[in-house]
Amino acid sequence: MTLHFKKIALWRILLFVPLMCCLVACKESSSSKTVESEDVLLYQAKKHLQDGKYQMAVEPLTQLSNNYQVSSQSQVYRLELLHAQYKAGDYMDAIETSNQYVALYPFEPNIDYAMFLKVKASIAEFNSRHWMPRYIRESYGYTDAAILDDAMATAQILIASFPNSKFAAEARTLSDQIKEMLLKKNYHIAS
Repeated sequence: MTLHFKKIALWRILLFVPLMCCLVACKESSSSKTVESEDVLLYQAKKHLQDGKYQMAVEPLTQLSNNYQVSSQSQVYRLELLHAQYKAGDYMDAIETSNQYVALYPFEPNIDYAMFLKVKASIAEFNSRHWMPRYIRESYGYTDAAILDDAMATAQILIASFPNSKFAAEARTLSDQIKEMLLKKNYHIAS
């Protein structure tokens, strides 16, 4: 029986050692992902934004907006993140960030800017999904218009709620563009 117990003990050791090595390696890799200080992240974000490297600015701005939500600058971080995502071409992320900003800060003064960027990002996302030449797109109709419907609703809320906003005039223009796109879609589907 002692030989049997020795075999079992040997198997346990053979299974236990690699398992412990994996756990230690996982712990070391997860602990190496520490959150940098607010000042360091802010410096990185500003540097990338000044250099026009919007895609690189998204990461520090995301960390700032997620990890420093109680900071006095949390609204600014989220707006800068929204702007960087839009400029980097991450339109769906920009739309989501805009939705979060509107939900978190519904009565803040920069809400019109967040809504305006959502409308612009929605149009850009819609156009990027339809890469075919315009005459083919118009002949077969657009496949999905939910993003345009949401953009239209946001533009209408922006125009109605903030008529004196510096973004209201351009929101009207964008609203007209969306109406035209939807009319073309409906016309070609009906014909």
